[in-house]
Amino acid sequence: MNLIKSNYLAYIIVHFTINIMNIYLLIYLPLYFFDVLNIDRTELALTQLVSRSMLIFTIFLGYFFDKFSQKKKKIISFSAIILLASFLLFLLFRNIIFWYGLFLSIGLVTRMVVQVGMSKLMFDLVKLNDNLKKNFILVFNASSSFGAFIPTILFSIIVVDFYSFPHWNTFFMAGWFLSLPIIFIYFLIKENDIKISETHNKEENTDSSSKIWLTILVYISYFLFWGSYLFWYPLSSWITSNFGQNAFKFYSSFYVIFFLFNLSGFFVAKRIYKKGNEKKIIIKGIFGIVILFLVYPYVPFPIFFFLYSIEALIYGLVIPNFLHIIIDLSRRGKYENLKYQILQSSNYLGNAIFTSLGIFLSSYFSTTSLMVISAFLVLLASFPLMVKKNGKSLVVDKKDFDAIKDKCSSLYVQEK
Repeated sequence: MNLIKSNYLAYIIVHFTINIMNIYLLIYLPLYFFDVLNIDRTELALTQLVSRSMLIFTIFLGYFFDKFSQKKKKIISFSAIILLASFLLFLLFRNIIFWYGLFLSIGLVTRMVVQVGMSKLMFDLVKLNDNLKKNFILVFNASSSFGAFIPTILFSIIVVDFYSFPHWNTFFMAGWFLSLPIIFIYFLIKENDIKISETHNKEENTDSSSKIWLTILVYISYFLFWGSYLFWYPLSSWITSNFGQNAFKFYSSFYVIFFLFNLSGFFVAKRIYKKGNEKKIIIKGIFGIVILFLVYPYVPFPIFFFLYSIEALIYGLVIPNFLHIIIDLSRRGKYENLKYQILQSSNYLGNAIFTSLGIFLSSYFSTTSLMVISAFLVLLASFPLMVKKNGKSLVVDKKDFDAIKDKCSSLYVQEK
């Protein structure tokens, strides 16, 4: 098997497995904790805060893989084994919140190591042949969609009774067994022996205070944009209580539709992209998201399902434009990868804080109230983008769009 095909297969297995884990974390464990186990939400909130704060370490992974790029195959493979083991352990110890949080923390860190390592491998190959970029995008999207789809089918078949612990046990173990192929990626990853010269895009160090000001504003805006995490965790329980168990099964079974709508948003964003237009698209998208959050509590399930799909589409439009700006700021001067990861940490910080806060507040406020608060937070994200400093604009070249899409096409499913 040649280098390209072997890495394609490794890429498929990694993203298939990671999206299986993501769907369990995103849809089913929240429902299990809230409606089946009825766990103490304050304790769960603290656990989520500590576990998801581990994502901040992603800041250093770009530098880490640059420093030890010659060992990335071993690092990725070892991390994949730890990821698989942690997935099993936090499923087995899910009823004991301390151990669940510990193994979830390990799983989130090793997941990011595997993802960043595979991205590094992909970018090295793309530098040799730019035409491979589209193939990797296709492989990524197909494997991610399939990984997101399989657990929803298993849930419909296995969990006939929402309150049956044996049904849930079988469902969780089935997900782990589906993830087993990730242990074989060591035999599939083929590293490129050709040395690739790196060039750094150094910009003249002019008006550095303006650059720092713009960076701070973007960081705040991107952090507030993820205010939707506030009602993300209680959402599965809210759907079940508001629309019934059958509605939730329909929602979970067709979750892949939201992924496809999100993916469509990326393609639309690429076609309508115009240099210097990023902030306008983001602000319009934010207003659309705010309206949806305010409407959700008052519509029947079919309309909710449709509107949730539209939300996924809007995120697909907005996230690439945020990353346009982030990459442009990161490329000004030295340490581009480190600056990129620091700016991206606003997403991880939002994940940790808003998810945990939403779980805690769900004991005192309805999910409808959390949706309203989320709408307010997301709306606030538009204000930093409206601030102008010395007429500076935040733009990026169109040639970077495909690289941006590679980085962000999994954000909605993996992080939201």
